[in-house]
Amino acid sequence: MKLNVIGIETNPRIADCIVDILKNRIRDHRQSLKKYYLNFSSYEDAKRKKPNEFITQENWEDLCDYWNNDKTKEKAEKAKVSRSYMKTPHNQGSKSFVVVRHELMRKDDETGEQHECHRIELYKSTHYKEGKRMDFTGSKC
Repeated sequence: MKLNVIGIETNPRIADCIVDILKNRIRDHRQSLKKYYLNFSSYEDAKRKKPNEFITQENWEDLCDYWNNDKTKEKAEKAKVSRSYMKTPHNQGSKSFVVVRHELMRKDDETGEQHECHRIELYKSTHYKEGKRMDFTGSKC
């Protein structure tokens, strides 16, 4: 995907980062819209009342139709069941463990060489939040 910004020379790496940020913002916004949609008792009520001025009525209706689709509901239910089987949830989202391990590499003060982090350090970084172990029941991933 190419990012075109008028009057600005954009480094491809920076453009990729900007696109990733925008994708995350859109995903977050869509998630908050679904949360709003789920507050209604019926599909028809939800479809009539768009959440805010940042979405058109037509787009809101399309989203409601998508979330009300049997195939979408089946996919969501399957994902819910899969998440419930997770015994040790991680806090990395879509970031791969390889990237996290690379970010945790440390420099040796004497030689200046990079050293990989220990497995325990990687596990704690990816499975603990604010120094506390995350909920392992599968209910709060």
